[in-house]
Amino acid sequence: MVSASTTFHRLCVNFFLILFFFLLTLSKNTQIYKTINYLSHIATTTPPNKVTTFITYNNINTMEDIAQFNISKLPKKISIRPFLKKDIDELLHLESLGFPSEERCSRETVEYRIANCPDLCQGLFVKNDDGNTQLIGEIMATKIDSEFITLNTMEIGQHKESSDVIAIHSVVIHPDYQGQNLARLLMTDYIQKMSQQSVGRKITIIVHEHLFKFYEKLGFVKLNENDDVNDPNSDFSKNGVWYNMDKELVDF
Repeated sequence: MVSASTTFHRLCVNFFLILFFFLLTLSKNTQIYKTINYLSHIATTTPPNKVTTFITYNNINTMEDIAQFNISKLPKKISIRPFLKKDIDELLHLESLGFPSEERCSRETVEYRIANCPDLCQGLFVKNDDGNTQLIGEIMATKIDSEFITLNTMEIGQHKESSDVIAIHSVVIHPDYQGQNLARLLMTDYIQKMSQQSVGRKITIIVHEHLFKFYEKLGFVKLNENDDVNDPNSDFSKNGVWYNMDKELVDF
């Protein structure tokens, strides 16, 4: 038979255990809230008549996702917006840091894409302590009239506005800012924009094998080798095999 004092003692222990776990959960949720709140206020500055979008809780689906966005690692003053003509020189420099010569965009290609599909080409900018803004990340894309990227779809004049297939040609983060989850941040924002604005049915991209894991965490599916881009007569494939990866877009 259990005495009243023993029962009372057990109730007290259970109470303090429940209180402890409640406070622990509250502490964790406070950090999660701070993270989500921080991400929610990274506004995308856009040209006139363009819809401003935000990074919101819709992008953060799991505890792993939340852990990826460690606010202590993120630069404090960052923004994401479409590229303008004034950004071209900085963009070309970033391309040179991110790709070997046979893979990077030419000036003519950059000028064509910014002029013809600016909403598909996004830059990640940071405001430095001196007040100047620096380009530290990029996504360059067009719409294509095929299911997968080909050497031809990368050329000037091949953007197809009526298509529902978005082809990402470049994703780069400045070397000085790598390791801060900024590529994930930039891609997450991009996917949300394309979904919310019903820009296309899917995003397709070509990658080397070492990037499978990164894109799979963003919801991309590895498909097959891209036979067209892996043309042995093209210098574009000299640095390794290119694979197709796709992500279907869902309207939020």
